[in-house]
Order: sequence, then structure tokens, then C-alpha cells
Amino acid sequence: MSLDQSNLNLNELFVTWLSEEVEALASKRSRMFHAYKKAADRLSAYPEQITTPKQLKSVSFVGEKIFLILCSRLQKHCEQNSVDIPALFGNYVSLTRNEKRPLQLDEEKAKKTRRTNKWIPKRRSGGWAILVALCKNQHVSGLCKEDLIAAATPYCDGSFTSNPAARDFYSAWDSIKTLLNREYVYCRGRPKIYLITETGLQMAQGILLQEGLDFETNLPERPEISYDNGVRLTPESVTGNSLFVKETESTPLSELILSSPLSQRTQLTVTNSLKNSEIGSSVRKSLTIAHDADKKYFGGVKYDIWCPEDYEIILLMDNREVRSQTERDYFHTRIVANGVNCDTRSLSVGDVLWIARHKTTGLEVVLNYVCERKRLDDLAMSIRDGRFTEQKSRLKNSGLKNIYYLVEEGGLGDLQRIAGMKQAIETSISMVITNSKFHLNRFKRTDDTIEWLQCMTSILKTRYQGLRLIVLKPDCVNTRDDYISMLQRFRAKFEDRPSYECVHKFSLYQATMTKTTMMTVKEIFILMLLLIRGMSLEKAIVLQNHFKVPRNLIEYFLEFGAGKTEVEKGVLIFDLFKDEIGSKKFTKPLLIAVYDTWGRE
Repeated sequence: MSLDQSNLNLNELFVTWLSEEVEALASKRSRMFHAYKKAADRLSAYPEQITTPKQLKSVSFVGEKIFLILCSRLQKHCEQNSVDIPALFGNYVSLTRNEKRPLQLDEEKAKKTRRTNKWIPKRRSGGWAILVALCKNQHVSGLCKEDLIAAATPYCDGSFTSNPAARDFYSAWDSIKTLLNREYVYCRGRPKIYLITETGLQMAQGILLQEGLDFETNLPERPEISYDNGVRLTPESVTGNSLFVKETESTPLSELILSSPLSQRTQLTVTNSLKNSEIGSSVRKSLTIAHDADKKYFGGVKYDIWCPEDYEIILLMDNREVRSQTERDYFHTRIVANGVNCDTRSLSVGDVLWIARHKTTGLEVVLNYVCERKRLDDLAMSIRDGRFTEQKSRLKNSGLKNIYYLVEEGGLGDLQRIAGMKQAIETSISMVITNSKFHLNRFKRTDDTIEWLQCMTSILKTRYQGLRLIVLKPDCVNTRDDYISMLQRFRAKFEDRPSYECVHKFSLYQATMTKTTMMTVKEIFILMLLLIRGMSLEKAIVLQNHFKVPRNLIEYFLEFGAGKTEVEKGVLIFDLFKDEIGSKKFTKPLLIAVYDTWGRE
């Protein structure tokens, strides 16, 4: 038997339930606390007896969410006390069960359904050209940005490169964001490989039919050059008696090795030269990895070979490298004025980089030379904030053989900024040579730096006149370690002869060497440790080598810190590293800071 609903005092019940919500929000320190508190105050001061939903909604600060919460509490209260739910609240109570009121259903039937128009890119726009290019090359397992731009350029009226100097900050390539959002295109891997979806393929096929275009590929052909003495090979000129091994149905690619006398002699020479090298056993094992010289595959990675006449040397300057705030393009202007082929871009690592650009395809690769330029005042600030150590680490992990550290001694205006840091600067400069093994050059003026860059570019042009480049073209690189190990395997295989040099594509170098992308758990953990005041890179590496991941450090404090005082917990890990010496030695204040960050509850 149900009780009479007239005994319900809705005002009192609503105030009680809303006060409970306010207390819960206060304990959570929620931002909604103040809104709910105002609603509870206005509801308790409401002069009339609430009997209808309209009255409840008319109370100030009682919005739709608070209204539905109170209706839900009313439903539970009535069910627990066998009380009939007030009739006027019935429809709203059912709404809390994810159902709809009859009136709401009638309103939805009266609403007109919104028509969604299918998006069609503008003719010969960036998105239009990208869809056409991907459709015409759908047999390829994806295209990187450079190949996709090369294939889409003939179908686009605009440029795929921006020109900030002319206040043109957008290009046709920006349409790729729209295609990704509308799921016409998707990307995978790093560097990013773009592929067309079923929806995008239908759209592109419609465009091709309307324009009367065929479905054949339009990718620019790359020169066919094999790993030999410079002889250019074509598929027709390669026979079954060739020195190069072909993949057959009975012999998988993973078991193929070169069987010619030349390859055996090369393999023996490289193996002997690596026995006492620093490359390690993993690289020596790469000498037995399958090499299909005909198809230009080594260890499952495709490569190309560029002859000296196929490419040109270009000097790249980081676009953030300026002489002063009023002379932002000083370096580029001076270098170009002296006849050096120079370009400015945002570089992931270093301030100056030399690349090789293919004269036919426009593909760019990174040469083994990079520079980091520092003024004395900038060097002092980088030592203070830790950028000095971080930048050196990233330069060493770039995989480039020749790293130059250029230091410019500033004028009298810099004395105040470097006051008291003379000893630290001299120590850091010496560490660049001794610990990091970089090439160091010190200059008095900026003009001396520019003159050195011009001379260096001239020297490199002369050096690369006799070098063929082995250009690595991996489909996907997961980590920086994969990037470096792949380069080392190719160097061990091909660079036994001085006329060859192994290089990565510039786009892959940029994507791999950025600060935030492709970081491993180890690198992230080290960066987190470096945020602790007084923590150096050497000490952070020691901590990471012992605890591996953050969870291990936290669990160590929980396991061995039970029953100890806060002071004892602070120096709990001191015994683990008490034998470290030099820059790796830990102090008790630093270990207490580690505990405050990772161990204190």
C-alpha cells in the first residue's frame, strides 16, 4: 500500500538533497561548489510550497542539471518509502532513466532533420590535387609528404610551400588537415605516410571521371643506379647471370646474400675492420643481412644511389638564428650575397646544417655535418637553464659524424650577462672538446662566423664531387634508436669504400630529431628528473639506469620507506649511489628533493 503523496514536503527534501551535493562538491574542491551553494540558498528561501516542476525550475541558479538531479533523488525517495511520485514530476523522473517524455517525442518529430551535404574540394585546390594524386598512385603503399607534393603539384593551381616573407603563411598543403578531419585521407608511421580511405577513393574516382583523367601513376621517375662501380642498370640489362642476387620463389629475401667475388672480398674486409671497432656486435651481424643489389634492398630497407652529378650542396640555416632583433635575416643575406646556395628553415637539431638536393626529383638528404652556434651571453644562459647539456645530448644522438660547436665572443655589452660565469663558461667549452668530442671554433665577430660557413660550404662542395650517396628510404622508423642503428648498419656495409656515404632523408631527420616526438620512456623519465632543482643530466641518467621507469622509483619509496621518518625517507636512496664520483655524485639535499617529488604522499 502506498502512502499519500500529500505528506511530501518537497521544499525540505530538495534543500536537504541539494545540501548533500554541496558538501560532496566542497570535499572535492570542485568549481561547481559555488553554483550549487547559491542554488541551495535560493531554494531554502523560496516563499511558496513547491508542487510543480515549473516552480522548481523558476528558482534562481536551479539549472537543467540540478533539476534532473533533484528529480532523480525524488524518484529514489518515493520508491524506498512506497510513496507515489507526484504526477507532474512523472515525465521528468522517467527522463532520468534515459527515456524521453511524450511531449519531447512530439517536439522531435516536428523538428526537421538536418541535411548533411557531402564535402567536395574546390577544383584544382590543394585538397583536390592531393586526392587525385593519392588515387592515381593507390597501388603504392602510401606516399610521404615530399612524394605526395611532387605528385599533386601538376593538378594544383596554388603552391604547396608558404612564403612568410610575402605574408603568405598558408599553402595548398594545409588542405591535408581538412582531408584528415573528414576521413578522406589517413596517415601512419614516422615520417608520416599518407594513404587514401574508401570515402576519399570514391570522391577521387568521381573527380577523375569528371575531368577525363586516367588512373596511371604520375610519380617522378628516380634514376636507376645500382651499387656498383657507377654503371647505371635497367631491369632489361640485368640478366640471370648478373653478379647481383635476385629473389626467387624458393629462396626468401631474408636468406639472400651477395655471392660475387667482389662482395665476398668486401664483406671480409669490412668484417676485419670492425673487429676492434666501437660499432659493436649488432652492427657486425648486419654484414650477413640480405642484400638485393638489383632491387636496391638491404636488410628490408630500400635505398637509392646518387652520383655526384645528380645532386647539389645547400647550406641550411635555422630561421630562429638571428644577429639581433632588428637584423633577423642578416646571416641569410650575407651568405647569399657571396654566392653560396643558402636556405632558412626550422631545424630540429643544430643551427646550421648541410644537405644535398637531387637536381631532378628535388628530394633532400642530410649530410654528415651540423653546427651549433652560441654567443657568449647565450652560452652562459644555456648553462644556467640546462639547455647546454640537453642540446649537446641531442647533437650526439643525431647520428651525424661531424659536429661543430661555434662560439662567438661578444662585445662589451655582454659583460653584465656573463659576469661571474667565466669559470663555468671555460669549463663548458673544454667539455665540448673532451667529453663530447665536438669540433670547437671560437670567433671574435659574427662576420668571422659567416666567413667560416662560406669556406666550409666550399670545402664540402669539393669533397662531395667524388662521393656517391647511399640514400636510405625506410617505410617507417619507430624510435630514434631504430634511426641510428639503421644508419650504422648501412655504414658498416657500404662505407668500406671511401667513395660512398650513407645518408637519411631530410624529412626523416626532421621528424625523428624533434624534442617531443618519438621519445622513449627512458627519455621522458630523464626529462622529468631534470625538472628537479639541482639535477644534472649525468645524475638523471644514473637514476634512470637504476630504476628504469618512474613506477620503479615510486615503488621503492613505498616498499623500503614503510615505518621510517620523513628525514630517513629523504636519504633512503643515498646508499645506492654513494660510490658515484665526479659529476655523478649525489648530495643529500638533491636526494631529499627527489623524495619530495617522487616519494612523498
